[in-house]
Amino acid sequence: MDNKQDSSAAVGHNNATMEATMESVTDDPMKANCSNDFCVSDEQYVDMIRDYIWPTTFEWCLIAFYVFVFTVGVVGNAMVCFVVWNDRRLRTVTNLFIVNLSVADFLIIVVCLPPTVLGDVTETWYLGPVMCKIVLYLQVRKALRTLTFLRHGAWAHFLDDTR
Repeated sequence: MDNKQDSSAAVGHNNATMEATMESVTDDPMKANCSNDFCVSDEQYVDMIRDYIWPTTFEWCLIAFYVFVFTVGVVGNAMVCFVVWNDRRLRTVTNLFIVNLSVADFLIIVVCLPPTVLGDVTETWYLGPVMCKIVLYLQVRKALRTLTFLRHGAWAHFLDDTR
């Protein structure tokens, strides 16, 4: 019998807490009928979301620039690989090094550019923490590889001039 009284008292306490919570929520008559965070009509809320998500003119220009870079990068790097692959005379050590850079650049453009555009335009990262680390790693690695290639070219030019 004590168990029943204890459980009914606990239920009574939970109901009282729930009623107090509901009263505090519905004390403000403006908030009582709200279906969203801004207490505006659903149509206005959808319009607010659409205005926030829809790109501005500057962002459309940024998207167009990224599309241009993506297209030129994919086509240009594919052409470098195609030309060196089809002509045996071009398969020198230097050209194979350039093909290696071209393949790396191609992968960077395909893997890193679309998430970068998405992040720049929406100012939010939707792709999760793993993809964030992958994209950052690939971008840093590509930058270091490019610097290495430029240094190699400078040293090769320097050594050719000293002979």
